[in-house]
Amino acid sequence: MIAEKQNQLQFYKLLKAQRITYSRAKSVRFTKYGITLSLVLIAPFIFTYRPEWNSIIGATGAVWTLLSFLIGYFERWLINRASRIQEIYDTELYELKWNEISYGKKVVPYEYVNNITRKYSAEELELEFKGWYEGINGIEKPLSVLLCQRQNIVWDYKLRDVFAYIVVSLLVLNFIVGLAIFAYSGDTLVNYLLGLALPSLSANILGIQEAIEHLQISKRKKNLEIKITEIVERMKVDLNDLSHDEMREIQNVIFDERSKAPLIPDLLYNMLKKKYSDNSVASIQDMLESLN
Repeated sequence: MIAEKQNQLQFYKLLKAQRITYSRAKSVRFTKYGITLSLVLIAPFIFTYRPEWNSIIGATGAVWTLLSFLIGYFERWLINRASRIQEIYDTELYELKWNEISYGKKVVPYEYVNNITRKYSAEELELEFKGWYEGINGIEKPLSVLLCQRQNIVWDYKLRDVFAYIVVSLLVLNFIVGLAIFAYSGDTLVNYLLGLALPSLSANILGIQEAIEHLQISKRKKNLEIKITEIVERMKVDLNDLSHDEMREIQNVIFDERSKAPLIPDLLYNMLKKKYSDNSVASIQDMLESLN
C-alpha cells in the first residue's frame, strides 16, 4: 500500500532532495524580487528628495529588468531538477510507468540526492516526511493513487490562488501610492516616468506575469480536479475502474505544470499547511463515504 511504502527511507530522501532544490530556486527567485522591490521602494525617495538622480535610477531599473530575465534561466534549471525528482518519487511510489516519450530517459540522480541529504539522519527525515500523503491508510490502488494525485492538485491550486491575489493587491497598492506621490509633488510627467514609473517597471512586469501564471495553472488544475471527481463517480460502480493509462495521463498534467510553474514562498505554505491538510483529509473521507 502507498500509505506504508511512502515511509521508506529512499522516498524520504527524494522528498528532501526536491524540497532543498526547490528552496534554492526560491532563494534565487525571491532575491531577484527583493532587488526589484528595493528599486521600487527607493524610487519615491529619490524622486522626492534627489530629483537629479532620476535618470540614474531610471537606467538602473531598465538594466535590472534585463538581468532579472537572465537570472530566471538558472531558476528554471533548479525548478526542472526539483520537479523531475518529485516525478521520480511519485511514479515509483504509485508504480506508474515513466513517460519516456515526453520526459526523456528516466535517470535517477542518486549521487545528487545522497549528497544533498547526507547531513540528515533517517530519524530527521522520518520526522519531516512520514505520512507525506495523508488520509490514505488502508486504501488499495488504484484508488489510493487517484487520491494522492488529487491532493497534489488541490493543495497546489489553492496556494496559487491566494498568492496571485496577494501579488495583484500589492501591484494595485504600488500604483496608487505612486500616483499619490506624483500628485502631491506637483512635478512633471517626465520626471514621474523617470523617477517612479521606470524603476517600478520590472516589478510590475514580474508581478503581472507572476499573477497570470499562477492563475492559469490554477485554472488548469481545477479542470483536472473536475475530471478526477468524474472518475470517482464512475468508481462508485467499480472500484477498479481506473486504468494505468488514465493515472499516467493525470500524472502527465501534474508533472507538466510542476516543471514550468512559478514558485510559492515557503512562508505562505507554512501558514496554510495545517488548514489545507485538515481540509484534504476531510475531503478524502467524504469521497470514501460516497464510494460505500
